[in-house]
Amino acid sequence: MSILVHIQSYQDREALVLACDDSALEWLCRKFGLLVQSDSGNPPDFVLGDRCEQGIAISVKLTDGSTPSRIIHQGDRFIFYLSRDDAQRFQGLVKGLKACRIPSHQYLESDDPLSPVLILSKGEYDDGTLRSMGTQ
Repeated sequence: MSILVHIQSYQDREALVLACDDSALEWLCRKFGLLVQSDSGNPPDFVLGDRCEQGIAISVKLTDGSTPSRIIHQGDRFIFYLSRDDAQRFQGLVKGLKACRIPSHQYLESDDPLSPVLILSKGEYDDGTLRSMGTQ
């Protein structure tokens, strides 16, 4: 299970918080791994939050070798253009978060310091608190 919320201002930056349980983290780890292993002709893009009640979603797409990682905000959708190197790095960060047995979070930041940040949260918030943090 996972819940995705958009926060307009989080430490002077736009943020997306994805609250995840272990099965959601395992799924995310597999998806990052598929991006790392894919050939450039048919990368396995995926979507986070496509069933979110607030309508927020993040499309994750593999960039070509010269394009830096970044998150683009378009209406209520976000596109996370991700380099292969960052996909591999994020896979390791997600594995570490999954292995953690206490409430924790992990930042998945792009190369662009002005880009929104994706924060994975495990066991830190109840559903009501998390939903109240989000913006419509």
